[in-house]
Amino acid sequence: MAKTAAVLICKMLIPWWGHEPEPAVSEDPRLKLQDLCVSRALAEEFTGLVYVNFLVTVLLRMRTQVICASGLYVLLVLAIGVYPFEPHPALQSLTVILLLALGAAVGFVYAEMHREAILSRLTSTNIGELGLDFWVKLASAGAIPLFSLLAAQFPSINQYLFSWLEPALQAMK
Repeated sequence: MAKTAAVLICKMLIPWWGHEPEPAVSEDPRLKLQDLCVSRALAEEFTGLVYVNFLVTVLLRMRTQVICASGLYVLLVLAIGVYPFEPHPALQSLTVILLLALGAAVGFVYAEMHREAILSRLTSTNIGELGLDFWVKLASAGAIPLFSLLAAQFPSINQYLFSWLEPALQAMK
């Protein structure tokens, strides 16, 4: 498919694009849009879908990386919680700093993704706007690490969370 898209770009689309001073398709109402022939529209659609497939694959890998980072953070907090030796306060301070760094990195990447024009068009969101979808993704990425940190720092929260899980654990026995 990639070779077919490369042939379409080299043999069909570049000659068409070379003769036009303005874009053929645009959201700017001031530009006069021209009618595209069917073969050109199909060639552009096909090559566009090849690139969309690549972008979606990259976005899925990024989501997997965020999930893995959150899981590693939870396991780190759990390991520090059962660590029997001292510098406990220093390690707990490190977990707070790591949570802030993780949140800042994920928030920055998600914000830049939502501001990107092509990715906004792919996800049908407003270009350059951080909408509800952004905040939901950011909250879902940070909820489990935040709860694990709070549960490790405050034993009463830990007992409350496990009181919710107690009936499920009893049912599994």
